[in-house]
Amino acid sequence: MNSEYGPNSSKNRTGVKSATWYDNSMRRFGLFVCIIGGLAVSTAVLWSITPLSFSFRDVRAFLGSIFFVESTTTSALQDAYRHGRRIRILIVPGHDSESYGTEHNGLREAALTVALGEDIASLLEADPRFKPILVRTKTGYAPEFLEYFANNDANVKTFVAEKKKVMKDLLHSGLLEKEEGVIHNSVPNTVAYRLYLLNMWANENAVDIVIHIHFNNYPRKTTTKPGRYTGYTIYVPDKQYSNARPSHDLATNIARRLSEVSAPSTHPQEGDVVPDQELIALGSYNTLDPAGVLVEYGYIYEPQFAKAKRGETLHTLATLTYAGLLDFFNE
Repeated sequence: MNSEYGPNSSKNRTGVKSATWYDNSMRRFGLFVCIIGGLAVSTAVLWSITPLSFSFRDVRAFLGSIFFVESTTTSALQDAYRHGRRIRILIVPGHDSESYGTEHNGLREAALTVALGEDIASLLEADPRFKPILVRTKTGYAPEFLEYFANNDANVKTFVAEKKKVMKDLLHSGLLEKEEGVIHNSVPNTVAYRLYLLNMWANENAVDIVIHIHFNNYPRKTTTKPGRYTGYTIYVPDKQYSNARPSHDLATNIARRLSEVSAPSTHPQEGDVVPDQELIALGSYNTLDPAGVLVEYGYIYEPQFAKAKRGETLHTLATLTYAGLLDFFNE
């Protein structure tokens, strides 16, 4: 995720043309020549290695990867775990009291996600190998995050604008490709910027893994009746993003555990593990450094989330999520 274009990047000074200006210009020109030359050599090497299967699409993907250098890797996370460094996991219960998400028979998604988030955090807190950081509890956002939201309004707008510009330039040049995925509901600007702020906070505070908790829904005339689809889905960052590989590996392990009690979503555009380029929570515009997953644990109207079974169901889902994390770390 690439702090090169982060909110605190320095700006070039302007002034009288001088020898310093000339020297800087020559350095930039030399750097440009080196980059172009390096790209040409790298492309030639790749072409020589796989002359039959190599295509211009492969060239574009390779060049794009030079800009979106991996911000984290599965092996690096596993090595840190094996060497005893406590793994920092940011747990984000989806929605809040102002934007509560979906609803069924009076049950709001925001209440369901926070209950599951607290359960997952409790399991991780009991394990000295993990450091859970819960963004929101039943009483609201943690003070640390409320303060961060309040103090970084201007910074997050700069951060997002710069990331969008880089993405737009890469797409325009053909170095990256626009991927069409599942169509998601749009969110108000305040909600969007809050999600980007969480990405910023995760980048700045050495977070290793981000888990967003959600429950799915299917549009229908009345929320008192069940919808058409069932099952879980885990969204992961688009394969071109810097945190894509470890995110996918983590999602695969969690999905394997969730499949013990549920099935992948029956929605034709969803399924088991689904890459996505647009979800802010996963690092839209390459804004998230840590591995990140967004788990839709099921459709809110499914019978296991009814009041009589809810507590047992949520604890099972928390336990399976924790087990998926252990699987990821080869425990």
